[in-house]
Amino acid sequence: MCGIVGFTGNRQAAPILLDGLSKLEYRGYDSAGLAVRDGDALAQVVKAKGRLSNLVEKTDNGNALKGTCGIGHTRWATHGEPSQINAHPHVSGNCSRSGSGAVESEVVGVHNGIIENYTELKEKLLKHGYTFYSQTDTEVAIKLVDYYYKKYKLGPIDAIAKTMVRIRGSYALELMFRDYPGEIWVARKDSPMIIGIADGETYVASDVPAILKYTRNVYYIGNLEFAKLTPGEAHFYNLDGDEIEKQTTEIKWDAEAAEKAGFEHFMMKEIHEQPKAVQDTLNSVIKDGRIDFEAVGITEDEISPVRRQIYSCIKIVYLSVNQFLNDRIQIRTSALTYSTLLSIIPILAILFAIARGFGFDALMEIQLRKGVASQQSELIISWINSYLEHAQSGIFIGIGLIMLLWTVLILTDNIERSFNAIWQVKHPRSVFRKITDYFSMILLLPLLIVISSGLTIFMTTYIKNMDNFLVLAPILKFLVRLTPYALTWGMFIGLYIFIPNTKVKLKHAWFPGILAGTAFQAFQFFYVNSQIWVSNYNAIYGSFAAIPMFLLWTQISWTICLFGAEMSYVSQNLGSFDFGKESANISRRYHDFFCTIILSAICKSFAEEKTPYSAEEISKQYKIPIRLTKRILYELQDIHLIFETIEEKKGDVRYLPGIDINKLTVGTLLEKLDSAGSEDFKVDRQQYSDSWKILEHARKEYMYNNSQILLKDL
Repeated sequence: MCGIVGFTGNRQAAPILLDGLSKLEYRGYDSAGLAVRDGDALAQVVKAKGRLSNLVEKTDNGNALKGTCGIGHTRWATHGEPSQINAHPHVSGNCSRSGSGAVESEVVGVHNGIIENYTELKEKLLKHGYTFYSQTDTEVAIKLVDYYYKKYKLGPIDAIAKTMVRIRGSYALELMFRDYPGEIWVARKDSPMIIGIADGETYVASDVPAILKYTRNVYYIGNLEFAKLTPGEAHFYNLDGDEIEKQTTEIKWDAEAAEKAGFEHFMMKEIHEQPKAVQDTLNSVIKDGRIDFEAVGITEDEISPVRRQIYSCIKIVYLSVNQFLNDRIQIRTSALTYSTLLSIIPILAILFAIARGFGFDALMEIQLRKGVASQQSELIISWINSYLEHAQSGIFIGIGLIMLLWTVLILTDNIERSFNAIWQVKHPRSVFRKITDYFSMILLLPLLIVISSGLTIFMTTYIKNMDNFLVLAPILKFLVRLTPYALTWGMFIGLYIFIPNTKVKLKHAWFPGILAGTAFQAFQFFYVNSQIWVSNYNAIYGSFAAIPMFLLWTQISWTICLFGAEMSYVSQNLGSFDFGKESANISRRYHDFFCTIILSAICKSFAEEKTPYSAEEISKQYKIPIRLTKRILYELQDIHLIFETIEEKKGDVRYLPGIDINKLTVGTLLEKLDSAGSEDFKVDRQQYSDSWKILEHARKEYMYNNSQILLKDL
């Protein structure tokens, strides 16, 4: 982030700009700069590396710059090192002095944000004769405005609108055009910006404290909007160039609340003000000793437990659909369908063999015929009988047994990996656990099927003898009809709790299990009774019609199952989805930042002898998306900076430092992250020696500056 200010009015601009920047210096300490214009004269630009005090000294507290219109900037370096060349403001001309002094360019501007496609735009501008003096993305934006300004010759409105359409990323821009003295043009997307007007003067800044001293009547410029600022006036436009109306808002903050109040840093001020902030927040909704939300437009009925539960369910379904699409689960369902096709006959053969040993194979056949269309069920039963006949003849021994075990393990492994991918679990069960866990389940499954079938038959017979009981008979009939659904619900709930190699809580599995089980049963009913489909496939495929119908049934069944797993995951981590979008393409800078935050939290917890953090606790406390949190935790494990431990009572996975916390510095972390992965490349070091030395020197200097900072002390 960076701090930006602007002023146009009747007074000298530079002192006002410096005063505003002093309120925003917390947004960037790397460099600072001003661009001030006096009437029709050329803009004067002064920039300084380091703290704002260097710029104050360089401009004699602003007295060295004459002019009533200007813009200012304090920088937190992103693209390009902290230097005077890379400092803002930037100019559109090919300036050898990096824009310092009198600027003869068409456009001069400052910027807060990140322009993601600046490399692409830079290549475009290079082809049109532009040259660049800095390494910043901001210079690219300024020169893009200049390009459209000169190309179309229609004025700032069209130039800015066309630039905003081409730029991807976030920005708050302040621009001055040579042909439009006394005017400041601003544009915004995702980065903050506020505009204030008072006594025929106009102020603009990236945060309220910078202008609170001068006015409390402000405009909030909307996303993808831009504006023309003149003394005492502001005109707003949309991307089409149409002027739009806005109303001012009165800032009611205490001016002292926006200052550092004697603290050295804003962060220290915020830490010490937390108790008061909490108290003020609570007092705002407390009346007569009880909480009253009417002042904020929320009634008791709106926050009732039932309504909250309904809202949560809707939110879970919505987020699950998004996650299902983003995770490309359909590809996994296709893989599971293929594995099922290979494994279904061996697995069913085992189930039928176990059932035949207990004399329940007839019941198994009945259940299969109920769940699958007649043609498909007969084909499957014939395959199973053929498989068992071969087993009895001895072909099953040796290679046959190995193939059976292999196909079963392949299916169970694919199922577990699909569930683990949804739950962001990196490590699957061991081979031994797969064999013991899943074969135990396979052995118990036919027994459960037989018990449920027997219970259904018993209940049906019992109900016939109770037809004279007018009250109990309908209830019992309903329960009998409900039995298949209840068994299916139990099966799905068990899958969602048991299959992922992580702890899934029952309260987050029952709703997805019931929803998925009901959808599965509904699909079964529709599938079995849709004879039109069957006849159509018979006409096309003939005797092979059973195969595509079985594949269709398997694909949809796995889709229902995995969607329920997504719901279970979203339900258990619902709070973490409030922290923003999932960061699949997070930048290296933010990746390292979150790594630092997470590892520091783990080190602090260990140093203070507190219970180690779980992934969910880190995500919730530090407001980091749960998937990003788990991804970083796995990375930190891979580079041996942390390790997992299992809580004895609850079985939760928690994390501890992997090395001595008194030796674990920020520099150690960054070095480990930087060197993670393979470096076994055959590189001609003679050819790249100079580049490698430069890189190594930069890395050593960077690491040295962070080698003394312990993560536990952050």
